[in-house]
Amino acid sequence: MREYESKYPDLFTMIYQDENQFSRLDGLGGIYREIIAPLVHEKYVAFCEGDDFWTDPNKIQVQAEYMESHPDCSMCVHDTMLVNLDGEKLRRLNGSDQDQDYGMREMLLGGGRYFHTTSFFCKRETAFERSKEFYMAWVDDWALSIYATTLGKIHYIARVMSCFRIENPESQTSQAEKHFEIWLHHWTSVIKYLREINEHTNRAFDDILSPRIASFDCWRLFYQKEYVQAFLKYPYYSLRHIAVIMLRKLKILR
Repeated sequence: MREYESKYPDLFTMIYQDENQFSRLDGLGGIYREIIAPLVHEKYVAFCEGDDFWTDPNKIQVQAEYMESHPDCSMCVHDTMLVNLDGEKLRRLNGSDQDQDYGMREMLLGGGRYFHTTSFFCKRETAFERSKEFYMAWVDDWALSIYATTLGKIHYIARVMSCFRIENPESQTSQAEKHFEIWLHHWTSVIKYLREINEHTNRAFDDILSPRIASFDCWRLFYQKEYVQAFLKYPYYSLRHIAVIMLRKLKILR
């Protein structure tokens, strides 16, 4: 990183930290707001985190041209290939061969499964000038994509231009699965965020948001081992969650 910085000082701005900022700033939202946002002054922002990577040399140009010609578009995304640690291609994330637009309803129903952070391309203010309540501590990619739909449509380009590496035991997701407090914090953050979005949109999507909030709250109770309360409050979602847990143990569902 220092080599790139010294060779191309006008292209690379490195951020060197001695302290774990994810912990200090309560997750990705805090990092974006307090560390990255003040350093970004360009019109557009693209994301590439961790051990993921872009694969198409024309990616940024394609997305920038679309955004420039479609001012009603709040974010431009594309398909992503899932790969394992060896770089073996597993499957496409979206899989659709049709360019299309996504709104709030599709994003909420899809649960963030339509496209990956490596495909995100949006205006700087969309990414970094959100109110604090519209950030999530741990899954801010989903938070950003949902927030973007309050500003306009998300346009999907049916072209694989990045890779999302999965099955890494050292990844944030894998590490979180081992730590109860991280998952508990995750569910609490998601519930709070969805409630904020529900109020922000004047409950226009309450028919989708209320069931999702109930489902996430049920997961929260499960992680706290408050099974009786979960069954009494959410009998339907409790049965669904038990089914998911069993399918995962049988390795039928990831």
